[in-house]
Amino acid sequence: MTSATSADAVTAPTQFSDDAMEQAVRRANLVYTLASFQSGHPPVPPFVSNGIIGGCFDLHGFMSHPNTGYPEGRTVLGYNGHHHARAHGQHVQFPLAYIRAHFSDAHPINLVDCQTYRQELDLLTATLTTSYDLYGPTSLVGYAPLHVPNLFVYRIERTPISKGRVLHLEIEAETSRCQNNDSGSQVDAVQLEFLHGTTGGRPDRVTVISRTNATRTRWIVQCPGATLEVRSHVHVRLDRDAAGVSAHTLMLWVERPDGTGIEILDQDHATLHARHRQLWREFWSTSWASFPEERAQSVWMRTKYYLGCTFPVITARPMCPTGVLSNIWGYYFPQDVYFVAENLPRLGHGDRAALAARDWIAQLPFVRDYTTRLMGVSGAYYPWTPPFQDYERFEIDGVVGADSYELHNPAYVLAIVWHQYLISRDRELLAAYLPIIAGVFEFYRNISSRSAGGTWDIYHPDARGQDEASSTDGKLRNLLCAGFSVEYSARALVQAATDLGLPESALLADARSVVASGMTRQTLLRPDGWFTTFEGDMRPNGSQKHPVQLNPIAFLPMPDMTEPGSPCATAWRNRFELTLDAKRPMTCGWTLGEFALASVRMRSATDLEKDLLAIQPCRSADPRWIQFYESSFQEGWHLSKAYYFPMSGLYLQAFTDCLVQDWRGHLDLFACLLPHWRSQSLTFHGLRSRGDLTVSGSWSAGGIHVVIQPGERAADTLRLMVSQDLKDLTASGQVDGPMPLQGHHLHTLRFKERLPIVLTSAGADAG
Repeated sequence: MTSATSADAVTAPTQFSDDAMEQAVRRANLVYTLASFQSGHPPVPPFVSNGIIGGCFDLHGFMSHPNTGYPEGRTVLGYNGHHHARAHGQHVQFPLAYIRAHFSDAHPINLVDCQTYRQELDLLTATLTTSYDLYGPTSLVGYAPLHVPNLFVYRIERTPISKGRVLHLEIEAETSRCQNNDSGSQVDAVQLEFLHGTTGGRPDRVTVISRTNATRTRWIVQCPGATLEVRSHVHVRLDRDAAGVSAHTLMLWVERPDGTGIEILDQDHATLHARHRQLWREFWSTSWASFPEERAQSVWMRTKYYLGCTFPVITARPMCPTGVLSNIWGYYFPQDVYFVAENLPRLGHGDRAALAARDWIAQLPFVRDYTTRLMGVSGAYYPWTPPFQDYERFEIDGVVGADSYELHNPAYVLAIVWHQYLISRDRELLAAYLPIIAGVFEFYRNISSRSAGGTWDIYHPDARGQDEASSTDGKLRNLLCAGFSVEYSARALVQAATDLGLPESALLADARSVVASGMTRQTLLRPDGWFTTFEGDMRPNGSQKHPVQLNPIAFLPMPDMTEPGSPCATAWRNRFELTLDAKRPMTCGWTLGEFALASVRMRSATDLEKDLLAIQPCRSADPRWIQFYESSFQEGWHLSKAYYFPMSGLYLQAFTDCLVQDWRGHLDLFACLLPHWRSQSLTFHGLRSRGDLTVSGSWSAGGIHVVIQPGERAADTLRLMVSQDLKDLTASGQVDGPMPLQGHHLHTLRFKERLPIVLTSAGADAG
């Protein structure tokens, strides 16, 4: 899959210029100065990664706090491939190394003695620059080259005032101690081997071999012009030259088959950084947005940045929910990955989405074996926490916990690949994804049966629900979340078969039957108008952990189930009644994020504002919108669990859908503008929609200019709604010439060859 057709050739040059893009992106840069530390807000360490290697950094540009703490999590260097095997064969990602610094005379690095100070994470170039005058001017530039996924680079330039104030770095590779400050993620000590000067006979290189009970990671520390020693760690003295200047490039390179070879270490910092900056600028020029408020701008831009830091440019398992940091869950969940990965094709990064999908396909043969062994049926039941390797050992002696039986889970893997296809319309890609789509439905078919009423029942004796607050005693019949997953999977398979022209089969016939008859839900309907989570669920309101009733709105879109007055719509209206302590407000996991996304898709700006206002009081995000936390508890322990990307991913989806959404099967523009946005201006560029469409546009107090560019695979017709009351709304560029449109009405327009359709309106306050 490519990144989709660009609309650059047809958009207004000033509105979507490089300067406009750079200004929009850099509005969300993370900046700390000496004054920042007097604000009362604890600093959140900047995150820098390329999806394979990277981490968080302390105020001086190093990693002095490897243990989880408030609110930073770990300041460590992580590597996608360094993990430990726990009991039951579950794998836990944990840090590869961390870097501490001190002066030659053992004087500590500190903030109080800094004469000047500035740290900035530039989102536009994914570069962290830390500058200060601490016994001499100092500048540190850190980045994980996008084109060299197995490399991290530090450029350190300093003019120390004396020999005693030369910087010494200690690179610690035995990281189990910092991992083990979280009782739930205990790992064995890392077994280390150091080879100094044996790689090419260079004294400025140290080879480190880090062995866990599951992996062997060979990596190199290189720093030309510095003095390297091996003790219990790698010690790097950043020596001065004859002019008294200490200027060094520290490189950390990890050997891996799909990475760049060791010869990359011969490239200089300037060359590496120039290419890195160029690629990140291209990443941003693909899509960006400029909102009229800093909350939305910070969340949107920073979360898109985290996409680039989490999904690499090579095939690899995405390190969600906390990236390579292992700040909370060292393993990953298909559901949580989906919440983040869903943004990739929407923002024009289908190439990275396709690379990530290759790993789901590579897992499929092992998943099918696992399904037979664990669930007792054939098909593709992707595990709740898939192992990084050695599937045959995973849960061989029993499941990790009851959550291993969460029946809804594999539908999210299907949704990851299916939604890529809906946007790209790439049939070749769909054919490659078909084994996942068919395998997931096959699993669901094998634990489903026709009811006496003609609908389909679903049951497995070990079933666990997505709610995670219900029983697991074999009584969970017709789980609502599972039924939604079955029906969505059936719909995807039927549509995929139609688009690919597949012959009829027994599996496809059953999928058609599920689509026609639906899953059994009438027995779940409560007197107050919405569904319970399983048959016989008599729990009072506020008992659920997650609002699974909203899945057809937010996660597995089935708009026919969400019309006004439907049980799903009624549940959304009563969403704060559903879940545990939602009115406190408090969220267990990603519940508040789903609330916000559902409100946007239901086109209710007032409900969205309510959902957004629920965030800060319960501390599920830091006050500057740098990161979200996995759960929000007023006691505060969760603050050590930093950078919970699934929650960020849901809010990114929500703010994107405020501007452009397509879950109802047609292009829907400006469907959920917050009230205080309507009299202001906003701009967006490069948002992708179902049917191979690219949408760019602007809003200025009701005056709009929107360009809809069809891609190579787009249909000739466009089904379109503008969900605002606008003056003189007109579509031009279509076959039939300029046409007046009406807000809140569904129109069908026709493209003129591959040329764009342009929408305009007169400026006015929108209703």
